[in-house]
Amino acid sequence: AVHALAPDLGPGGEGAPGRPSLWRRLRRWLDTAEREVGAQEGAAGGAPPAFDFAAWRAELAWLEDFCARVDSPVVFCHNDALAANFMVGVPPEEGGVLAADGATRVQLIDFEYGGYSYRGFDLGNHFVEYAGFECDWSRYPAEARRRAFCKEYLGEDASDEQVSALVLEASAFALASHQFWGIWAALQSVHSKIDFDYKTYANERWAQYLVMKPEVVAAVDSP
Repeated sequence: AVHALAPDLGPGGEGAPGRPSLWRRLRRWLDTAEREVGAQEGAAGGAPPAFDFAAWRAELAWLEDFCARVDSPVVFCHNDALAANFMVGVPPEEGGVLAADGATRVQLIDFEYGGYSYRGFDLGNHFVEYAGFECDWSRYPAEARRRAFCKEYLGEDASDEQVSALVLEASAFALASHQFWGIWAALQSVHSKIDFDYKTYANERWAQYLVMKPEVVAAVDSP
């Protein structure tokens, strides 16, 4: 239902009402992270840089062009579809709502990062979130499970070709998920008061991006 909210793509560039904000947001976050992490490291004196911002910037520019190849539609996205943001089977007396047929309803919560973005990002990010904050990449869903998810998403009339295209779309934007949360974690390493190793998490996300990249590129390049 969230993705059914199609944007009004009127005049204006990226970031205008109804325009996807993903790449603009990442560039802004990256600029801020480089400046603020650099200032923190400079104040510390002599510490080796925690992040390779030049490499991140080059990969961000490459990925924006690469993701354009899968032609993902712009929809209203949650942008943070991890397990903690799903409520499943909440009874009506506790504020839940049953589906129209009386079945268990799944409800999305916490739209802090919500906004117009690419459909593939929501799907790819959801798959990556199977790994959790522990970054257990063995929990990333196998292709058969991702196909089953995409088939359910598209509906029973979807062809195999349509399902394959959506799996590929999600895979391309799974790379963007790693960049998104990697840069986010670099920023959090400066500002957050939570007891969490954001620097390690940021580098783990970027490391997994580099692991996934060749396989995803090969899949998109495949005739």
